[in-house]
Amino acid sequence: MITCWRHRKIILGSADANTALPDPTREHLRNCSDCRRVYESQTEIAWQLRETAGSINREPSPFLHARIMSSIARSEINPGRDGTRIRFGWSFGLVAACLLLAGALWFRNQPMPDRLSGFQRPLASASAAPELYVALELPNGTQMRQWTVKLDEPLQKEMNLVVDNTKTAANALAENFMPEKLRHSWFDQAQN
Repeated sequence: MITCWRHRKIILGSADANTALPDPTREHLRNCSDCRRVYESQTEIAWQLRETAGSINREPSPFLHARIMSSIARSEINPGRDGTRIRFGWSFGLVAACLLLAGALWFRNQPMPDRLSGFQRPLASASAAPELYVALELPNGTQMRQWTVKLDEPLQKEMNLVVDNTKTAANALAENFMPEKLRHSWFDQAQN
């Protein structure tokens, strides 16, 4: 199976380049009828394409030459600019995400402020006045954990949706742009 896959790749490259097959591939074709059929069909397709290409020799559009030349001139003036823009965008996004994460962690780990710090404390000489205490019931660790989980649920759902959408998009790309034989051969290799 893997040997056939490797030789078919060589066959396809040879048919596209119109070159002779190497000796190990020729030997494989003598013994494998499936690969022999692939070789025959690919050489037939390549031959037909060469024949029809010669008969359909059309003049290119007059604007095509100008577009190609302006594209070359732009790339010579600004070499590597597109890659820099992409890298800058990724680095900016990464820095912003790190800052947001650091801010969230810092905010989450801040100590609770003293509730009475803004009030004036009674003087030592005025100890005759009774102090009023406010009874606050703070949540325990279990309640805090439950609240945290509840607050994280929407983000978790959103992340699950993003992962599902990514999988769907990857499958759709594979279904629409990969040849069926290649898709099945990859699936068979993943199974083995």
